[in-house]
Amino acid sequence: GRKLFTWTLPWNIPFYVTNFLYITGTNIKYIFIDEENTLSFFNEFPEKANKKLISPNQLSNEPPEGNEIFKIIFFNSPMQNIEISEEIISSAKPEDISAININTASKQIDFYYFEQGSFILSDSIRYLTDSEIYAAIFSDSIDFYKCNMQKAFNRLYAVSSVLQQRAQSLFENALIDSSCIILYNTEENGLNAMKENSNLFSNENINSLSIPISKLIAVGQSAKEKSCPLVY
Repeated sequence: GRKLFTWTLPWNIPFYVTNFLYITGTNIKYIFIDEENTLSFFNEFPEKANKKLISPNQLSNEPPEGNEIFKIIFFNSPMQNIEISEEIISSAKPEDISAININTASKQIDFYYFEQGSFILSDSIRYLTDSEIYAAIFSDSIDFYKCNMQKAFNRLYAVSSVLQQRAQSLFENALIDSSCIILYNTEENGLNAMKENSNLFSNENINSLSIPISKLIAVGQSAKEKSCPLVY
């Protein structure tokens, strides 16, 4: 299109890691299927983006409205017997039609490509935050998503390493109050596990990050309550 729209969200795991920059154009139509949890994400989606909220049975009659690229967003859908309108099919190349399904219970994003009139599952990737859901919506392809998430994980590894060293210094500091020392034990507070599982973007590492994230949230809250130096 002739215009570009940008949007930024922070990526906190749970400490700030980086900002995700989302870019889209005027010739991309984002079609949100109105199902469970859809409305909140649709409302949060940038107003200037070319977005539309429809019911599942409207998809087979949805007009292209002059657009050339179509991203269809489902939430908690079985993705069976999905039909899109012939008008959309005839107005776009197959590679310019794609879909994702976000399973909020299992925190998993399913990526689909369009071929011979049907959506075919390409891959399923776990996620940690809503920022990654929006990244999947804006991504041109699953390869693009994986590439940029690896860059985000590289940043997560770097920040985790710095925080791990900071916590270790506090743990060894004789001037720190004894009631605070336990908070800086990197074996217990999640920072060691955070660093170990952030060097590579993969479903296995994403799954392994859930426990250290929970530990760090608890440690951060405890540090505030005890007026201890913050871990992050």
